[in-house]
Amino acid sequence: MRQHEQSLDTARRKTRLQDEDVRQREQSLNTARHKTRRQAGDVRQREQSLDTARRKARRQNDDIRQQEQVANTTRKQSLRDSTSLPSLIHRFHSIVAHGPVYICSSCDQLLYRHSVQLAANTCSASSISDSVLLNKCSSDGIEYICNTCSNYLRKNKIPPCAIVNNLHFPVVPTHLPILNMAEWRTLSPRLAFMQIREAVVGKQLRIHGNVVCVPADVCTTVSTLPRTSSNFETVAVQLKRRSQYQHAFLTSNIRPACIREVGTYLVEHGELFQLQNITFSHSELEAIEPDALLTVSHASDDAFVTDETVTTNVSTLPTCDSSASVDVGQDSDPWVEIADMHVDRPGVFDTLFSSPDFVEDSERAAVYGQIDTGNFDHVHTFAPTEGNKPISVFVDKYSEELSFPNIFWGSPRPDSHPVKVHYSDIVKSELRHSDRRCATCIENIFYKLKNVRCKLLREKLT
Repeated sequence: MRQHEQSLDTARRKTRLQDEDVRQREQSLNTARHKTRRQAGDVRQREQSLDTARRKARRQNDDIRQQEQVANTTRKQSLRDSTSLPSLIHRFHSIVAHGPVYICSSCDQLLYRHSVQLAANTCSASSISDSVLLNKCSSDGIEYICNTCSNYLRKNKIPPCAIVNNLHFPVVPTHLPILNMAEWRTLSPRLAFMQIREAVVGKQLRIHGNVVCVPADVCTTVSTLPRTSSNFETVAVQLKRRSQYQHAFLTSNIRPACIREVGTYLVEHGELFQLQNITFSHSELEAIEPDALLTVSHASDDAFVTDETVTTNVSTLPTCDSSASVDVGQDSDPWVEIADMHVDRPGVFDTLFSSPDFVEDSERAAVYGQIDTGNFDHVHTFAPTEGNKPISVFVDKYSEELSFPNIFWGSPRPDSHPVKVHYSDIVKSELRHSDRRCATCIENIFYKLKNVRCKLLREKLT
């Protein structure tokens, strides 16, 4: 009787499954049930162990093992034979259809989709995943882990490139202003000189020659910057290797007030700045207040203003290579709007909401024209490394951290790591990090390239 009912049920199912809609609906229901069951770690591990046991039992048969080997060989050969240009282009486009936007929750690196897997699959097979993973989701709201870190975690080992292996970046203070590259160079205790040129074909950047690190006198440079009354006021500067040179390796507009604010923070909180004995005299920095520089005398607010006298105290300004001069006298302009008063200063008074080189079209001739003609009335020249000898990167332990304070903020890399990690892996981790501070610094990328090559060469020679 039971067998008769089973045969009837089987016949009815076959008849129903002949309908395409019914078959798809049952498949979707089965898939949903399987996914719900496999969310439990015990069920998933039990299924994996059963599948592994079944495969091992099947592969004990020589015929089945040979069939699998032949199928794998055929599949790999078909991939190797697809060398036609359209097929290769199509394969490349399919691989890079989505950029490296998937974050590994272990090493915090940006990777492609085929290089990561779901973190939930690794968590069920590792007992130390909770202490290693950062619980950081990608842009699609899913937590991933790269294949390399997953292999280590499945063996209950800490991945060498994991963030918990002391590979984190220093925290960037949010209350400080954002500096441009020229402003950071005035605060760098080491200046890394390198020749970066565009390639003839492709216009990609490449480095020519070696990287030379020279100590810079940060205290003198910051102390001799001209005083400004606002964080948005800029001055044009030239950074030279030597003061007598006509050519400058960097010309830009900088904000002295922002430089002093960030420099004071680095001196107070930067371990390497304290190790280098870099200090700023607060009495010297605050000796010239913006309000003390200007002595403006007006009549009463109700009276008509006929003249105004502006006096600038230049004798107390620190000396620098600029030959800026300030004219003092009376202004005969009968303009009465006191709030709109403007005082001529040694620098250019413009905000950073302008062109990429921080100079408006009307000011371009006044600033860069003076540089071209040799008239440096409004351009301040500094040679921070003049008189100092270069230091080898092998002798200077913290040359990279001191050369790029915009990345390390005066903090050294940790000397100890729970798991041994090579410098090349550290470089790879920093360049792929979701925090793009290293990837957006062109000079640091080439610095790391030269440093890796020198370290590999040194290891082979020793």
